[in-house]
Amino acid sequence: MKGLRAPLSTLAVLALLLAGGRQAAADLTTPVITESIENRSGTLSFNAAPFQGLLRNIGPGQSNPPIEDRAIVEFDFRPQAGTTFSRASLNFGLGVNNSGGDQFRTFAVSLFRGTGTQVLADFSTPTTSVGSVSLQVGTGTNSYSFDLLPFLPGVLGTQGGFLGVRFQATDANSFPSILTSSSIDFATSVPEPASLGMLGLGLVGAVAAFRRRVAR
Repeated sequence: MKGLRAPLSTLAVLALLLAGGRQAAADLTTPVITESIENRSGTLSFNAAPFQGLLRNIGPGQSNPPIEDRAIVEFDFRPQAGTTFSRASLNFGLGVNNSGGDQFRTFAVSLFRGTGTQVLADFSTPTTSVGSVSLQVGTGTNSYSFDLLPFLPGVLGTQGGFLGVRFQATDANSFPSILTSSSIDFATSVPEPASLGMLGLGLVGAVAAFRRRVAR
């Protein structure tokens, strides 16, 4: 049993080194794609500037045919492929573009793996729900924030890529609102340089101790 002590203790140290990485400097990313897609009787089209962030859902009682607009943004996380996020927060603003309709307007926020290009399929691509927010008419632009850390592994995995965020009006009759801004601030965890060196030494020590135990 004495021969086992060195490898086990060494492996315990290695585990601590792997867990004790440092947090990289915080970073902020803004969208590489901003679009609003309109569905009018099943026909999809892009909204032109300055309405790339337009949101609305006007049913048959208010419009014939019904109209729905969903706002979509995409963030480029290709440089973060293979890294572990220690923090990721989506921050965005919503404002009223037309004061008609209900006093409160609600919106669903969801994530999907994007393509980095504007495609009409983003209107209905399967998404992962993050939550919902409410906007009160007459309060100007409101700011919101969501913690994305629990959702990123399921959406991006370890390959990185483009993170899509879709904003969708959920009221039966929601007159036009606008996505005024969006960003994600995040940080990744990386090993300390000294920890990497000690990790190498620890592995050498573990192998040597194992060989001595086997030789006995």
